[in-house]
Amino acid sequence: MSKQVAIIGGIGTASEFSRVLLERLLTENYYVVGIARSENNKSELIKNFQENQNSEMILGDLNDQTFVKTEIDRLEKEVGQIAVYIHNPAQLVLKPFLECTIEEFSESWEAMVKSAVTVSREVIPKMVSNKAGTILFTGATASLKGNAKSGPFSSAKFALRSLSQSLAREFHPKGVHIAHVIVDGIIEGERAQNKFNLPLDQCMKASSLAEQYINLINQESSCWSQEIDLRPYREVF
Repeated sequence: MSKQVAIIGGIGTASEFSRVLLERLLTENYYVVGIARSENNKSELIKNFQENQNSEMILGDLNDQTFVKTEIDRLEKEVGQIAVYIHNPAQLVLKPFLECTIEEFSESWEAMVKSAVTVSREVIPKMVSNKAGTILFTGATASLKGNAKSGPFSSAKFALRSLSQSLAREFHPKGVHIAHVIVDGIIEGERAQNKFNLPLDQCMKASSLAEQYINLINQESSCWSQEIDLRPYREVF
């Protein structure tokens, strides 16, 4: 029997969020596909979901048009309708502007924005044809303000937010829900502890964050959100 497909692009293991979001989508009866760009991320997630018949992990580059088209077409043919795409790639560069290279700016844009364009060009026509579907772009604090020493990251996140707005205005009337989620905080997990050394009550719970994504996916079309911002209660904003 045909299933609805939910794809998470840029899935990783740096926080609990990837795993929790996968689990939560499975409870909504989606066939869930995670696309990772590193073998380590793919291998770790396979350990958690290898016995689940409704999930698969794929290794690939979201900027590779041939790869994206081939996998989208395969999933639609073998599994069912592409119902959800969640765009999670991030490439964090934090250093003084004059120390940043042009290549780092280009790589940040390609990792977060070009990849969103590449996948959206494949999934949007299928969603328009079905007059249904949801695309969620994951933003950050940098989507709203460019802090010092965050030039490559913040400029790309600004661009991703703008892209989400443009696509929403064009495709909401055609039945495709497109929203941008500003994650204004650090998600609990290994990265939060090792890199930022934050106490748990200053972090975002992965399960709570995943629930907000599910709420967006399940919104009725007369009350669609285009953007929401989320942060822990102790975050200064």
